[in-house]
Formats: sequence, structure tokens, C-alpha cells
Amino acid sequence: MTYKNRPNAEQLKEDYEKLGSTKKIGEKYSVVKNTINNWMREDKIKRNKSSYQISLEKRPSTEQLKEDYEKLESTPKVGEKYGVSSTTVGNWMEEDCIVRRKSPSQISLEKRPNKEQLKEDYEELRSTTKVAKKYNVSGSTIYRWMKDDKIERNKSSYQISLGKRIQKKPSKEQLEKDYEKLGSTAKVAKKYAVSQATAYDWIKMYGIETKKQKSNHLEKAVQDYIGK
Repeated sequence: MTYKNRPNAEQLKEDYEKLGSTKKIGEKYSVVKNTINNWMREDKIKRNKSSYQISLEKRPSTEQLKEDYEKLESTPKVGEKYGVSSTTVGNWMEEDCIVRRKSPSQISLEKRPNKEQLKEDYEELRSTTKVAKKYNVSGSTIYRWMKDDKIERNKSSYQISLGKRIQKKPSKEQLEKDYEKLGSTAKVAKKYAVSQATAYDWIKMYGIETKKQKSNHLEKAVQDYIGK
């Protein structure tokens, strides 16, 4: 088949060196890449090696690959040694019948208790950290198991304190009375089982004048009076 837009050998070679793939050259001339392959074969233009061909050249023997995997302990690290992807290393190992180590997720699945046992462990040990220690997995793994099994977790100290704050926050009038009577944000905080910073935030939000502010205003008033 004759193509009107077929480039000459020099142009085709230039295109391949510039674009780097038969697919991109095919897009340029509106033909399929197989046609470009045929043109390059006819013009005796050498193609770059494919990633597969390169990986074959770098491929170690079965014994070497097994030794590397035992030493480096992961396919990404073996891949890094040979300049290939971990997927390529995985394929090599599969072809050579080399057994791969179980991933952390596979190990955790084997250790995973049923819902009833997990609930019992959590009620007895009272924390995901302690349950995780029992099964030799991470706390996040226990959290994920509980989420999957729809097991409710105990409220954290932060959640409890937040609940107290929402429940016990006084009105402006009540807070003014408490502050006037108790005389400090620390004592107000103690009454409502919140931090001193929280009590101060309430006072500031309600626009209640603190002792320090009153003292400053009084001092300014005295200075203004003396200045007259």
C-alpha cells in the first residue's frame, strides 16, 4: 500500500529521534504505529529497546534473585538495585517460583479475631493500643477492624471534656456572678471542669470586664483626673 504522506528515510529517522516512539510518529502522519514499524524496517532504521527488552538484559539468575530478595527483603529494593520497577521484580520471582513474603495486610488478616472476640478484647482492655499489642499489629489496624465490624469506641478524654464544655457553658449573667464571687478565671474553670483558657474565652466572648481591665480603667481615670 502506498501512502502519499510517507516521509523519506531521513525524515522518518529524525521524527523517531525527536518523538521517541512509533505511536507518536503514527499520530503525526495519521497512520497506525504498525505502519510506522514497517516503514522503519523498510528504511533499516533501528528502534530503541523496549522496557521489556531492557529488563530482560538486567534480569539476574534465579539464585541471585532469591539471594537479593532474602537480603533486601522487598521487591522495591531489589528493583532499585537493577533499575527496574517492583512489578518487574515480582514478575521475575513468579516466573522463577520464588515465594514472596506476606504483606503486613495479609499477616494482619490472619491474626484478625472475629467480631465477638474483638468486642470482648476492647471491653476488657479498654484501648485500641492494648488490643493491638495483644495481636501484634498497629493501633490503626485495630481501629480499622472495629470500624469494619461497627464496634463503638469509648469516648476520648478530649471528647469527654468537649461534652462537658458544651453542657456546662453558663449564660452571661451566671458567668458574671461566678466571676465576681470567685474572683478568678482559674476558680471559674474549676467550677465548670474546663481549662482556664476556656473560662477566659467565655469571659472574653461575653464581653465581661476582667479585674485587670477594671484596674487599668481605674488607673487611667485617676491619671486623667490628676492631669486636670
